[in-house]
Formats: sequence, structure tokens, C-alpha cells
Amino acid sequence: MTFWSDINSDTVGHRSTCIAGDLCHRWRTADVLGGLRGVGLLECADPWKPQGVQRVSHDNEQPSHREPDAALLRERRFHLWPAVLVWMAAAGAAAIALWIWPVNAAVAVSLLGCALVAAVAAAWFVHRASNRERMVQRQVRELQAEKQRLQQEREEWERTQAELLARLAEEEEQIEERWRALQDRLLAFHEWLEYPTPIELRSATVADGNSKDTPTAARADADAVAVDGSQELLELAEKDRRVLSLLEEESERLYEKIRRNEFTEDGSFSWTRLRDELYELIVRVARVYKPDAQNPLLETNLEQLLRAGSRVCLHVLVLMESLPVAVHQYDIQQLYKYLRTATKVYGAYRTLRPFWNVARHAWLPGRVLLGGNPLAAAAMWAGSQAASMALKKVTQDLIDRRAIEFLRSLIRVIAYEVAGIYGGDFRYRDANWVYGAELVELAASFPLSRQSLRAALAEVSRLQLRNEYDRVFLYRCLSEHRRPARLLPAAYVLTEEERRRVAEKLEEFFTSHMHGRTESRVRKWREGVQNRLGVRLNVAPKPAGDSGGADTDELRQAAEALAGFLTSVKGLERDELRDRLQRSRTLAGVPSDIRDEWLAGLVARPPREFDVPDLDPDGPLAERFVEDLIDGAVHLPGRMASGDRLLGETLTFLRIPAERVSSRLEAAYGAWFAATLWPEARSDRPPVPVLIAMRAQLEEGEVPVFAYGDVHVACPSPTPAAQAVEQRTRWLVGTDRRLLVLAMGEDGVELEWECRRDRPPILRRVPGRVWDDCRLEGGNLLSPLLPAGTAFELSPGWLGAFDTD
Repeated sequence: MTFWSDINSDTVGHRSTCIAGDLCHRWRTADVLGGLRGVGLLECADPWKPQGVQRVSHDNEQPSHREPDAALLRERRFHLWPAVLVWMAAAGAAAIALWIWPVNAAVAVSLLGCALVAAVAAAWFVHRASNRERMVQRQVRELQAEKQRLQQEREEWERTQAELLARLAEEEEQIEERWRALQDRLLAFHEWLEYPTPIELRSATVADGNSKDTPTAARADADAVAVDGSQELLELAEKDRRVLSLLEEESERLYEKIRRNEFTEDGSFSWTRLRDELYELIVRVARVYKPDAQNPLLETNLEQLLRAGSRVCLHVLVLMESLPVAVHQYDIQQLYKYLRTATKVYGAYRTLRPFWNVARHAWLPGRVLLGGNPLAAAAMWAGSQAASMALKKVTQDLIDRRAIEFLRSLIRVIAYEVAGIYGGDFRYRDANWVYGAELVELAASFPLSRQSLRAALAEVSRLQLRNEYDRVFLYRCLSEHRRPARLLPAAYVLTEEERRRVAEKLEEFFTSHMHGRTESRVRKWREGVQNRLGVRLNVAPKPAGDSGGADTDELRQAAEALAGFLTSVKGLERDELRDRLQRSRTLAGVPSDIRDEWLAGLVARPPREFDVPDLDPDGPLAERFVEDLIDGAVHLPGRMASGDRLLGETLTFLRIPAERVSSRLEAAYGAWFAATLWPEARSDRPPVPVLIAMRAQLEEGEVPVFAYGDVHVACPSPTPAAQAVEQRTRWLVGTDRRLLVLAMGEDGVELEWECRRDRPPILRRVPGRVWDDCRLEGGNLLSPLLPAGTAFELSPGWLGAFDTD
């Protein structure tokens, strides 16, 4: 009986013709069937009958310990049952004697005497226990007493344990309540302490309007920049500095008004006075850009006002989040009291600060002159210095930088939006925006790793931008690895000091975080930045993969990641892991002594999960690591179904181009598939998604032997769901155990049908005008979209036919 024995003889002339004619595809397949018999696919299923499992006994099994039976010991001391039998015999003899007494008195007397003697003798059927038996009995009693004591101790321990658990649960609940209260109390302070220290690149001299370092003075450094409207940019930059100077004056004036409590009327906050102050601020800022405007609010449109209002609201919310208390939950009256208290405390601190410095420095000599210990005085002076520095930090952060800076920032937010309406791109003519845009340009010019992307996001978070929507825009550019749309010529709008600071920050970030610093990339990026800033950058290219301390860390991360992939995804044991790591390309460049140390640590404590290493995406180490991952994913059987998806996500994270990923996977899976095929099958080569699905469907030890395309579905009663999947590309895959039909569509690859060798399919020839098809019926239909009774037809195509030899 063969694998293809259930064939309808009505459609084929004889059995040998049918067997050879129903699985040939495009070429002569008589040899294919013979080869399949050779690999075992067409053999009888009898050898696969399950064999009985016998229990293996172990000769070294020790019998379980049994305790001495106290009842047996008592039976051996007094033979009760023999005595009872003797007494019964004596009673019987006495009864007989009484019965024969009238006939023969002598015999009766003899029987009675014997019965009496036997009854009395039975009393001596008592066995005196030996010393060994008495010792065993004593040990049994001691064991029983010990068991009773242990039982009492166990019950006592269980009661104590229950009491301790109840007490611990009560204390845990109390601690949880205290922790929640403490957490609620410190939440605002915790958020405040973690608020990033802002980056301010604007020149300090620009604010007071006394700077002689203007963009006009630096024009000679930017002669290479050719931009239309450069004169207009210079004029707008001059007006921007006037606005910044005006804002400093308005902040100081508003600060003094709040300190003198001029915004209250009859003990409550006055909205009218605040409205008048804001209107005056708006008019003064607008007239910087439009001196002839009579009523600036009426010379704008509704869209500009609404957009400006939206940006002001978002910026004010961000400012409130930076305060150490929940100011955003205050009403206007409470917020005003908070700001007024802060201004009063800060005013007192600013007044006493000069006297405190003089007294603090004069205290040490006075202490020594009065006869104090110089060492103790020096120690106390050092402690006071540290306390003063800490107090200064806390005072500056808590009062000046938070509350007072909030007041100043609130004025700046309103003024910035007014300047944006009347002064064009005011928010982009700023050193902080220029640095943020150039930072994003730097990130887009080089390959980003996880560490460099995190550093860039943190840097953008610290910028003091004039508009919070600009920060969101920079975040999006970093996440999408694309260049910003606005790169203004900073040489026209920034001072020399500001441009120098921007250049220094860019050089620092470039040196610390950027990968792939090749000559062409560095030259292209450097020339663009120098043309826009008018400042020469001191940066040099670094060949990818150049040796250094960072590369040692990358090598170790790559080795740990590869070990995690092999253990958690592929399930390799320690011996296999060591052998695989020794032959890996990732550790090929590591010195032997360091490699042996790493291997010993990884084998002794293998990683429990796979974590993508932070590698230079453009370096050779990433290439070797990817090759090892692909080799392990393809050639090693895995216990994790998502291993291929995890591999794809890793390659995407390392920014390997999709074309290179596809070609590498196709080559690796093609080599694996070609190595397992039967040479004479002349199979088609499925695409990579089908090969990946085939690899995932294989059981342990299962080997594919052929794969044929041009498989079509034949439904007895087509349904809408079946028609929807009819256009899928299907492949017939044969292994040494079963037949599979894999369907590839837009939603991936699905296993639609399988047939195991113990229940072979029915093969039928479907006559056609040009060629005949082979229909496969039976098996297990696994797709819920196909109706029952669905068959699959295998077509030989134009260049093939089913051989009948």
C-alpha cells in the first residue's frame, strides 16, 4: 500500500499510470515519486505504530520505612487465642464428662480432671518480653510522644503564623496609606525637580539693548550667504532686540506693581487693571513693528488672533507645569497671591544679599581674632559656604526661576505672539530656535542610534522656544528622521556671541552622540551650517567603526543581544550557545582573551530576553550583527513564533534599508530551502514570506522536499468569503511527513490545508484542452473562509505536463 493508494480507477486506466500521473509538475516526475519513496514519504504507515512503553524498575530503589506495629508487640507478650482454644476444648471435655457421667463415672471424672488441668494451664500462656522487645516498645512510645509534640508545635506555629500575617497585613495597609499620603505630598516637588534645566542661547546683552555686537557687524563673516531680503531681515532683527529690551522693562514694572499690590481693589483682584496693563503691553509691542498704527488690534484678522490665542494657552500651560506647586489648579485670586508672595520674598532676598555676602566673609577673621579655634572656624565657614550655595540654588529655583520667571515668561508669551502677528516670523529669529533647527538638521544628516535619538529629544525638551508648537514640530522631525523646513540664515538675525554659542553646542553634540561620521557626510553638513551661521565649525570626520572605548561597549552590547536572541528566541542550550557565539561574525574582531571572558559570562548567565543593542547603524559591527541574526533566524529552529517579526523590527530599528533586508532574507532562506530539497524534485522557489511561513509551520525534525506553485482553489459552492480569498497565491509544499497548502495574500501567509501521510489525499485528473490538472481532495481544511469540500488543483503550466509513464 502506497501513500497515494486511494485513487479513483474510473478516471484513470490503470494504477501505475495514475500514481505516476497525478503529482508530476512541469517536468517528468516518475523519478520524483521514486525519490519520495526513498525519503519515506510514500512508505507504509505501519512503522509509525506506537510502541508500548514498559516501566523500567530500578534495582537500587530502597523500601519505604515502616514503623513498628505496637499491636504485634502486645500479641507476642500474651498468646490470647491459643488460651481461648484450650479453654473451649476444656469446656467441651467437661460437657462430655457430664454427658457420660451416668454411664461411666470414672471416665467422666478423668475428663473433668483433664479439662480443669488444661484450663488452669492456659493461664501460663504468657510470653515475657525480651530486652530487645522492651526497647522497641519504649522507642515506639517515645516516637508517639514526639509525634504528638510536633503536632502541637505545628498547630502553635500555624496560629503564630496567622497572627503574624494578620499583623503584617495591618502594618502593610498602614504603610500603604502613609506612602500614598507622602506620594501625594511630594508629587508636585518631584515633578518640579525633574523639570529639565532650560537652555538659553540668547545673548545677555541683547535684552538691555546695549549690545554693539549686531548682525550688521558680523555681516563680513556671512558674505557667502546670498538670501533675498537680507536687508529686511537685518531691520527685523533690530526691531526684535528693541522688543526684548521693552519686555525687560515691562517685566520689571509689572514686578514692582505686584510687589506693591497695585492689582487689588477693595481687597480683591482687579480684572480691569490687568486688562489695561495687557492692552498697553500689546500696543507698545505692535508699534515697534508698525509705528504708524493707531489701533493695532483692529489691524489684524480673526485667524491670526485665534491662532495666537491657541499658542498662548498652550505655552501658559507648559509654564504652569514647571512650577513646584499645582498652580494650574489655582483660581485667579490664589494665583495673584502666590505671585505677590514670591515677589515680596524675592525682593527681601535681593535687598539683603549684598550685606549677607559681606557679613559671611568677615565672620571668619573675627572668629579667629576673638580667640576661636582656626580649624573649627574654617570647618564651620566651609559648611556655611556649602549651605549658602545650596540655599542659593533652592532660592533661585524655587522663587526666582519658578515664580518670578513665570511672571516674566507670561509677559514674554503675550508679547511674542503680538510680535509674531506684526513682525512676521518673529519666533524663528531666535537663537534657541536656530539651535533646535540645526540640531534636527544634524540628526537628519547622520544615522541615529537609540542613544543619539534620546539625547536629541532631551536637548529639544530643554530649549526655551518662543512657541511650544515649534517644539512639537522638532519632535516630529526627529522621530521621522527628516529635515526641518525652516533654516534661516542666522548670520543676519543673530549676534556673533549667539552664533558662537550655537556652533559650540552643535560641535559638542556632534562629538558626543553622532554616528557614521564619514568624510562626505561631515563635509556636506559642515558646509551648510557654516554658510547659515557664518561661523567656522571645528569638527572632523571619524571613519565608521573606528576603534575606541565606545566600540568596546558596542561589541559587548552586540554579544549580549546575540546571546539573548539565541537563548530566548531560539532556545539554545549552554553548550550550543558557546559554540554558536564562538563561530559568530559579531565576536570575530574581539581579542581572544576578552572573547573568552565574555563567552564564559554569557554562557554562565545567559540573557533572559532579547534587547536590541545601541549600535552605529552605519558601522561594520551592525552589518556583522545583522548577518548573525539572519543566520540564526533562518537555520535554527525556534520556539518563538514571532522570531521573524522580531528580526524585521530589529533590522528596521538599526535603519538597515528595506532593499538590503529583503535581499539578505531571500538569499538566506533560499540557501536553507535549497539545502533541504530532494535534488530530482525540480521544485519552484517560493518568495520570502512563504519560506518564512513554511519555516514556522515545520515540526521538530520535519524536512521539506518540494514546493510547487500554480495551485488554485476549487470550491463546490463558492461563497463571498471564498471569492475574496480566491486571488491569493498558493503553494503546495511537501515534507517527509505531510502535504501543506500555503496561501499568500495582502494580510500575510496562511496555512489553508494539510494532509498527513497516515490519511493520504485522493488525486484526480482534471482533463483540459491544453493540459490536464491534478486535483487534491481530502485532508484537513484549516481556513475558515473556505467551505467544506474545497479541493486544490495543481496546474503544470505551458512548459510542463503530467507524465503517464
